Amino acid sequence: MFRQAVRRFTTSAIRASHYEEGPGKNLPFSVENKWRLLGMMVVFFGSGFAFPFIVVRHQLLKNSQQGAFISQNLPASRREGRLNTKEPSGWGPSCSGDDL
Repeated sequence: MFRQAVRRFTTSAIRASHYEEGPGKNLPFSVENKWRLLGMMVVFFGSGFAFPFIVVRHQLLKNSQQGAFISQNLPASRREGRLNTKEPSGWGPSCSGDDL
């Protein structure tokens, strides 16, 4: 009895649905206009492809702006890339270079 009721319900539900059939009719976008479809696909796939490049560009610009801000607050010797004003004297304090 239960099986017959379920079968009647499923067949009536299928019969009651009025969806169009055919290729492209079950998609959430129209495939009738090929140029509109091309534009939508270019935007969809192009945005996914371009996203990592946009993120990298943003990070590089952000870091270069922070670097400019930080270098303005450094002393002159550090801004020019010198760590100290003394001349380098070899490998270390006790090594003259001939000991190698």
